[in-house]
Amino acid sequence: MRKVLASVVGSVLLSAAPSFGDDLVVPDRVVQLDFVEQGGTLGDGREFRVSARTRAFGGSTDPLAGEVFLGGDGDPPEFVLERFEIAIEGAPVALPREAWADLSDPDLPGGIRVNQGDGALVVHVIGGDGAGSYRVSLLIRDGRLVAQRIDQHGRPPRVERF
Repeated sequence: MRKVLASVVGSVLLSAAPSFGDDLVVPDRVVQLDFVEQGGTLGDGREFRVSARTRAFGGSTDPLAGEVFLGGDGDPPEFVLERFEIAIEGAPVALPREAWADLSDPDLPGGIRVNQGDGALVVHVIGGDGAGSYRVSLLIRDGRLVAQRIDQHGRPPRVERF
C-alpha cells in the first residue's frame, strides 16, 4: 500500500507545474522536442548513437501530403520524422528511408529505446496516440539493418527483411 501511495503521489507531483512562489509566473505549456540524440556503450565496448529529428507536418501543402503514416487515426500527423540515424563506433548504419519515413508523432525523447544481445542491436521507436499507437523495432546486425518489425495497436505484427 505504501508503494502504491508513493507512486500516486509521485505521479501527481511530476504532472503538476511546480510552484516557485506567488511573484513568479510558471509556464505550463509542454514543449515539443524536435531533436533527440541518445548514445552509450554496448556490452562489447562499442559506442553507439541514435539521433532523430522531427518537423511539423505542413498539411495539404506539405511535400509528404498524401502519404500514409503510422501513428494516426486517419487525421494528418502533427509531426513527421525528418531524419533518423544510427551509428556504431562512429560508422553510420545504412537505413533505407522506407524503414523510418512513415513514422509520425514519435514520442521524443522517451520513445526511442535500445536493446542488445547475441551480437545484435535493436532500436525501438514508439509513437502515435491511442488507436494509432505503434512500436517499430529495427534489428541491426554487423552494422546493417536486417529487419523491421511494426507493432500497431489492434493489428498483428508485420516484419520486413532488408
